[in-house]
Amino acid sequence: MKLEEGSFIPFYHQIKKSLLYQIETGELKENQKLPSEMELANEFGVSRPTVRKALDELVYAGYLIKKKGKGTFVTYRKLKENLSVFTPFVEKANAIGKSPDIKTLSRKMITANEELAELLQVSIGEELVEMILLRMIDGEPVNLKTSYYSNSIFADFFESFIDDTPYFEKLESYLINKYRLFPLKYARSFEVVMSREPESKFLKVNKDFPLILWEDIMFLNNGKPAELSRTLYRSDKYHFYIEQNIESSLMVKDKNKFDVIEHR
Repeated sequence: MKLEEGSFIPFYHQIKKSLLYQIETGELKENQKLPSEMELANEFGVSRPTVRKALDELVYAGYLIKKKGKGTFVTYRKLKENLSVFTPFVEKANAIGKSPDIKTLSRKMITANEELAELLQVSIGEELVEMILLRMIDGEPVNLKTSYYSNSIFADFFESFIDDTPYFEKLESYLINKYRLFPLKYARSFEVVMSREPESKFLKVNKDFPLILWEDIMFLNNGKPAELSRTLYRSDKYHFYIEQNIESSLMVKDKNKFDVIEHR
């Protein structure tokens, strides 16, 4: 690849984007060994430190791994998560040719504290179902999800819940058939947190490994929340992005000269 000289984008970043594109498109495959730093430096016409900086950033982001005495290899192909569109976990994994698996670590009854009661719009002390799921891709843990549901609504659902199976479609069917309600939207927030001892063990990461914490509240078409979930995503396994459509009108001040310009 020929780098764009004179660009405000540094060479190392251009190299990083080029390699990332090859990884994302499958041109560079999982476990494939990259050329040496010297070979890449000659290919791109830059110094070895410039190449090393690009590789180090891809290693830090989880796309490459350096094996001592062996070289640099492409690691796990990240799951792409479009934050603008809801797609069930199993469907996302299948889309990139991966084998998903869901394991129920815990399912128990708890009582709603003040925080949970406020978020789920239930009374303090009301019975909730707490469920913890470990979700895996090709046998490798990728996220840990803790969800809360009002037992008064979902008691029948969890009595017939089958372990180790995707459940969103079943939950949706249950709501429609029993209450004539359906999931309508999610309210989502996220932050980066450091892993602690319990989740480190399940996600197979070191303590203080960076995780992405998503808090989701699923609302039904009647406006009521039905599920509160907090999911810890391994930062080396996911790539989050947002797509936005521009549908607006630009009103130009001098209306005598210009009409409304529509962006579609």
